[in-house]
Amino acid sequence: MLNKKSFNIFLVALSGILWGLIGLFTTPLKSAGIDSISVIAVRSLLTAIMLGIILLIFNKKLFKIRLRDLWQFIGMGIVSFAFFNICYLKSMELNNSLGTACILMYTAPIFIMLLSAILFKEKITPLKIICLVLALLGCALISGGGSVTPLGSIFGLGSGIGYGLYSIFSIYALRKYSFFTATFYAFCFSAAGLAPFCDWEKVITATTADYSTALLFLGLAALITVLPYIIYTCGLRIVPASEASVIACVEPLVAALVGLMVYDQTMGISGLIGMGFILLAVVILSYKK
Repeated sequence: MLNKKSFNIFLVALSGILWGLIGLFTTPLKSAGIDSISVIAVRSLLTAIMLGIILLIFNKKLFKIRLRDLWQFIGMGIVSFAFFNICYLKSMELNNSLGTACILMYTAPIFIMLLSAILFKEKITPLKIICLVLALLGCALISGGGSVTPLGSIFGLGSGIGYGLYSIFSIYALRKYSFFTATFYAFCFSAAGLAPFCDWEKVITATTADYSTALLFLGLAALITVLPYIIYTCGLRIVPASEASVIACVEPLVAALVGLMVYDQTMGISGLIGMGFILLAVVILSYKK
């Protein structure tokens, strides 16, 4: 029988697993000629709509927020999700390497651990540092090396900061609001922030020409966004942000397995060792004395 902490750790890990399946949806969407920022913008919009319908059906009171708390949702949606994705894509482009961009993005736990220590007085224990090093080393081994440019490094670190800030802003929002409310408004602001960068004409043309494209967008929003972001935000009620960020590192592990089994991508010994390091970090943080 899982205790409360273990159950919430499971939720955080499950969200990482679902995020790791994103390639099953984004790869065919890109093959349809839709650029990455447009994919993210539509994903955010559909997510906001789906969450809005859920709130409308089950509890309309959850729409109510205070204007003075808007900064928390702007932080989650624009400063974190939209900013992270734009920086991540630019890092991939400038470094010409998905592996390098992934390594730089997974500096997020470092920023979370430092910010959590400053803002929430979370202790940086030797065990957390060991798990952090294991997780980052695992991500590096799975992703592989790549060339790094100075500007690409800046955007890569920016993606790590943006990725990590979601946990920080979520903790503030969850002190006053339901995780449904927090996630809904986060994606409303994310959609608004990304809308000017979206090629809406291309999106409409692609979805009307082939209905499977529309189904891919719906699956991306429902299974890879709505569900994991809700359960991750829910898990943050109990799991400290610094621990959650490491546990969610199962994402590249799952992504690597998808590439291996679905897209016939090869993985060497270093990749397998990296997967082991990530699993070890998650197990150590999940273990309760």
